[in-house]
Amino acid sequence: MDVEQNMADLSHGMRRMRCCSWSMQTTLTNIWHSIEGISISNKNERRYLFRLYHTVDVKIIKVEGPWNFNSHLLIMHQLKDGDEPMVVPLFTVDFWVLIHDLPDGFMPEMVAKQLGNFIGVFLEYDVKVVSLGYKGIMRVRVRLDIRKLLKCEQ
Repeated sequence: MDVEQNMADLSHGMRRMRCCSWSMQTTLTNIWHSIEGISISNKNERRYLFRLYHTVDVKIIKVEGPWNFNSHLLIMHQLKDGDEPMVVPLFTVDFWVLIHDLPDGFMPEMVAKQLGNFIGVFLEYDVKVVSLGYKGIMRVRVRLDIRKLLKCEQ
């Protein structure tokens, strides 16, 4: 099978940070344990192109994120055919959010969607947390726009 067919590109930006691509590649390669390797090329001081050569690697990195390097959030976007890495907007990040102290009866997916959409944009609800017997805890994956402030209690 041709490697190009399995290649996925991810691009991210890092704010106010100049780092060595080699250092980042070494660190992330050790953390991600990719099946067929990873290459990182520096596009400019704030954007890098990640090349992953196996679709499983892409899925794992997306599901287990968000990621950081040297205390900087990595904002990642999977490129599609025709996307230009230098102009892809990098404003959203997917987070897993733990919601604590929920009263009994507040665990259905409908409530998870409402809470997730209040925080950001609801993506998914982790039903394993409920089935493992954790009481009053909900785990929700949301997409946040990093340009906006987080909501706070009033």
